[in-house]
Formats: sequence, structure tokens, C-alpha cells
Amino acid sequence: MYDQYFSPQEDDFKRWVREVLREELNQSSIPAARQMPEETLLSRQQIAAELGISLVTLTDWMKKGLPYLRLNVGSISNEPKSSLP
Repeated sequence: MYDQYFSPQEDDFKRWVREVLREELNQSSIPAARQMPEETLLSRQQIAAELGISLVTLTDWMKKGLPYLRLNVGSISNEPKSSLP
């Protein structure tokens, strides 16, 4: 009899991270976190707080391949600051 081994791929890790983040947000003691639609983006500070880790750890995970979306919040815009979301 042969032993079978499962070798996770990058997509597996991405799916697992998304699932864990959704579970953590659903179990959050912060009411707004449980009611966030999937389109809502979180800041690094919010993610670190929800996961109970430091920003240094989160940044390290991001450098090691944790998927994330970077927005240029402080970029120059023609829109007045009060009209930005």
C-alpha cells in the first residue's frame, strides 16, 4: 500500500486565507465587521487587529505572498477630498 500526500498549490493557500478571514470577520465582536459586504476593503490596521497580529507580522506575510490589493489613497485627484469615498 502506498501513502498519498497532498501538495497544496498557491490557489489553495489563497482560498484558505480568504476563508479564514471571512470566518474571523463573521465571528468578530465588532458589529460593523459582521455586516460588511464582500466589496468593502479593510486597512492593514483593521486586518491586523481582526487577526490579533502586529502590523509587522502582517507586512511580513504580505512579503511572503499573502494576497492583497494596494490602493493609492494619498494620490493626487481632481476630486475634492470631501467627495472621495
